This record gives sequence, structure tokens and C-alpha cells, in this order.
Amino acid sequence: MLTVKQVAERLGVGESSIRHWRIAGSFPGAEEGPRGIVWYIPEADLKGFQVRGRGRPPKKLPRADKAGKKAQ
Repeated sequence: MLTVKQVAERLGVGESSIRHWRIAGSFPGAEEGPRGIVWYIPEADLKGFQVRGRGRPPKKLPRADKAGKKAQ
């Protein structure tokens, strides 16, 4: 089990991002510590987790449909 600080260091983000993702459900195995101040996140929750870049993701451009084009 890793602390929020340890997870933030491994992912290269701030601790507030980890707390936000925990609240959003990105770390389903997260458990509250005995005093309720510290959260522990299992290492297994980090496998396959990808950190998005900042801002809104780019829009996907529509693909050109070759079958729908008219013959010239």
C-alpha cells in the first residue's frame, strides 16, 4: 500500500491530483488509514493507470470514408 505522496511521486503529479482521482474512483482499492487522515492506495491500482495531459483532450477528427465517396 502506498500513501498519496508516494503515488504522486511515482506518477509525477501533485498530491491534489491523486486526491481528486481517488474521490473520482480512479483508485478503487484505496483505503482510509486508521486515523482517517491518510489514504493508502494499492500498487495494483497503478497498473495501467495513465496520467492525462493538462486541459481538454483534443477532438477526434472524422475519418474519411472511402466507400462513401462518389466515383469521379
